[in-house]
Amino acid sequence: MRDQWHPDEIARMGEQVTRWAAEYYGGLDDRPITPEITPAESDALFDEPIPRRGLGFDAAFAEVREKVIPHALGIPHPRYFGLMNPTPVTPAVFTEVVVSALNQNMGAWSHSPTGTAVEKRVVRWLCDLVGYPAQAAGTFCSGGSVANLIALRTAVAHMLPESLEGGLQALREPPVFYVSAEAHFSFKKAAMTLGLGTEGLRPAAVDGRARIDVAALRERIRADRAAGKRPFALVATAGTTSSGSVDPLGPLADLAAEEGLWFHVDAAWGSGALVSAAHREVLAGIEQADSITFDPHKWFFLPIAAGAVLTRDPEALPRTFSADAVYIPTDDDDRTDFRRWGLVGSKRMDALKLWVALKSLGAEWYEEVVDRHMALTAWLVARLEEDGDWEIVVRPDLNILCFRYRPAGVAEEEHPGLQDRVVEAVVRDGRSWISTTVVNGVRAIRWMALSPALTAGDMEVFWDSMRELAAGVTAGTAAG
Repeated sequence: MRDQWHPDEIARMGEQVTRWAAEYYGGLDDRPITPEITPAESDALFDEPIPRRGLGFDAAFAEVREKVIPHALGIPHPRYFGLMNPTPVTPAVFTEVVVSALNQNMGAWSHSPTGTAVEKRVVRWLCDLVGYPAQAAGTFCSGGSVANLIALRTAVAHMLPESLEGGLQALREPPVFYVSAEAHFSFKKAAMTLGLGTEGLRPAAVDGRARIDVAALRERIRADRAAGKRPFALVATAGTTSSGSVDPLGPLADLAAEEGLWFHVDAAWGSGALVSAAHREVLAGIEQADSITFDPHKWFFLPIAAGAVLTRDPEALPRTFSADAVYIPTDDDDRTDFRRWGLVGSKRMDALKLWVALKSLGAEWYEEVVDRHMALTAWLVARLEEDGDWEIVVRPDLNILCFRYRPAGVAEEEHPGLQDRVVEAVVRDGRSWISTTVVNGVRAIRWMALSPALTAGDMEVFWDSMRELAAGVTAGTAAG
């Protein structure tokens, strides 16, 4: 019964996985990014009853290699220009084994003394990157969606304190909060989860750069007050998912202060720019936020999951989420119990992944990658502008770029469908992976630099192949 925990058996299993990981990463360039499989085919691969007798790890892992890996999307590929799922750095990948093997529960200091200390230190590093004061604090969570939910719940508790005991029904005026029309979908989920409803979420108009229009928002807030609503929070985005746009953080912080609103910045992606001396200025004003969402499994290249929320007020999170139970050991006042700082009781030691990554690679390594991503984004902008068949839809603030294919002779009403067909051709080709989105009502092709392994050579392959494939799509359209 205990063979699986024998040191020799552990080493043997680990060697198999490590050998596979080395082969996989070493052969990324030789594999197509997009698997050729349908939903029905993928379901059929695993259509079996629960195993009554175990086959052993060797047989189980052989099935992983046969059924799972060949049909997985090639997210770690340097030319996966997709949806904020980067190539994870290998020190953090292998730290996952330590996190899982130790299986610490970060809900209480007594169940994870060193894990708690690591998380406090990593949170301090993130606060220092922001420019937060020494007393600022925070906690790790599963990702940006949960971080945004934690931040919004904290805003409700701070700005609407009567709701802590009486709930939202204790409020005489319907509470509302403001986000960009380009904000992440997690805020709609948060509004519904917290009982604010979709009526409680107020999408703010954006300008041509897909950034919040501050003047229009000011009028919207005042109109809501006049209509009997109770504004309590303003959310800015530092790196929208569609276009990477960064809202005007300083002016929005000033507006939030004028109107007496909690100011939250969703910097799930854009927070990575803070490591770069050349590019951190794009996030100027973030230090004024009451709370900030980080997502280290994005531009910090950690394996999923690893998110974080920071607060200027060190008591904001425990004041909002403290809940004790008789079956959990009571710790001294000087000990941090992270179950009191967020939504969950069972909490992984995910901060260790960022601690190991930063200790292994250093902030200068991250700065070089961010600067390279920004330079490659500028390179692509230049290529698109030099070629008369393409149009920039939104000028990039970060390393996300939205553009359109607009060749001569194609009617305007055909352009939305044309973008889809170009993307389909690129994805089907397998050498690169891109997607489509809609920004300011315009159907666009979306590209972003994701991998720390991305090079100028990769960009040449992408650009040349996309142009060739787009021309083929146009020829097919004309022939049809």
